[in-house]
Amino acid sequence: MKRRFKGIHIVSKFFTSLFSAGKATAVTIFPFVFYSNRFIAAKQTIRTHETIHIYQQLECSLAGGLIVISGVFFFDQVLVFLPAAFLYYILYGLFYAINLVKYKDRYDAYRNIPFEKEAWKKENQPEYIVFRKLFSWMKEL
Repeated sequence: MKRRFKGIHIVSKFFTSLFSAGKATAVTIFPFVFYSNRFIAAKQTIRTHETIHIYQQLECSLAGGLIVISGVFFFDQVLVFLPAAFLYYILYGLFYAINLVKYKDRYDAYRNIPFEKEAWKKENQPEYIVFRKLFSWMKEL
């Protein structure tokens, strides 16, 4: 079985609350995963869920890097750096906004974000991280 990077896991109610506006018990900001308390951090399903987000954010960062390289070489635009650097968060926000209009409910909008759908479906399978294919979240579009 391959070993994979699973992020840096930290128990901090302050940072969890800060990065989630007080709404989550765990939040991932690559390469960190913040948990509100030790009980939450010890739950394997939550650790798997948040580790899936680590890989999603890493994939979007790599894709963002390709956007920057193409923007600089082909279009002579350095301004593509900022959106590319935060591609995961931009997509997350866009999916949420679209879902909010579609479902007219904040919880349903959140649960139907492709990143969250993948993480919710696979959080009970800790081995999923090892065999996960790149950009698997795109199957949830």
